Amino acid sequence: MSERILVVDDEAGSARIIADAIAWLGFDVVTASNGREGLSVLGTMPFDGILIDLEMPVMNGWTMLDELRWQGYDVPVIVMSQEANQAKLRELLHEGAQDFLVKPFNPYLLLQKSLRHFSCRTSVEKRSLLERKGARQAGLFQATGILVPS
Repeated sequence: MSERILVVDDEAGSARIIADAIAWLGFDVVTASNGREGLSVLGTMPFDGILIDLEMPVMNGWTMLDELRWQGYDVPVIVMSQEANQAKLRELLHEGAQDFLVKPFNPYLLLQKSLRHFSCRTSVEKRSLLERKGARQAGLFQATGILVPS
């Protein structure tokens, strides 16, 4: 059984690209379009990691992160934001996020951080897969449609 990851992002295209890239590594991926929907999905099945966009309607990523901790979820979280304000990003880490990605981000960085924080059982095998398949070239391009230079 592979790890299940929740991607919470209101931009459907962005969520699809992120989900495809993470699925390429062997993760099972479920998506939600806002924080409220994400919390609802979390109540139906266990997850091994969550990627949360900060800027969303209905319930933003800050509020979702607070709710996760208040409800006792102990799941690794990577937050995503278009804002590169270092003070806010440090605050997110203090509030319980394990890491962050500033949009637009390099897809290879997404894969590295996903492996680091979400792979507890099979991280060695997945890192080896990432290296063998040359994720920085053909495989990652197929998964995301974004060419990453060597």
